[in-house]
Amino acid sequence: MNRTLLYAIVIAAGLFLAVAVPLALKGGAVPSTEDAAQRIAPVANFELQGATAVDAAASDVAAADVAASDESAATPAATESVAVPESPAVPAVKDGASVYASLCFTCHDYGVAGAPKKGDKAAWASRLAAGEEALYATALNGKGLMQPKGGNPALSDAEVKSAVDYLIASVR
Repeated sequence: MNRTLLYAIVIAAGLFLAVAVPLALKGGAVPSTEDAAQRIAPVANFELQGATAVDAAASDVAAADVAASDESAATPAATESVAVPESPAVPAVKDGASVYASLCFTCHDYGVAGAPKKGDKAAWASRLAAGEEALYATALNGKGLMQPKGGNPALSDAEVKSAVDYLIASVR
């Protein structure tokens, strides 16, 4: 028997066993979409919407405390206070050096895809001649292989501009 044919038969048998044995152990049924959704569903689903959720939780706790105090008047019920900020915390704006160190350095330290290297005055001369606003627009909107905001859409415009200022400072 040809060796290649033998290898093909062994591989086919292995694949068959890899598929058939688990199905046989599960009763032969192919998992449904609902089964998959149930397996990957989050453990807990809840939604917190400002003070209304806290008020609802507090009223539930108070109702439980009243019910408990009715059953056992000898033991006073304890209540807890939960403080929830009314507005989400605003993240601090990163300075240019930390924005650069988090992403920009990967191209601008090594000149990847024609990116002007940090500190290379000759490479930055023509770009600086176009003006800071042009540099900001390039960094914010992308150019060539550089994606908008350097590929990090989570950065604010102010953070991107501060990174540009940091790069410019290295060649002035």
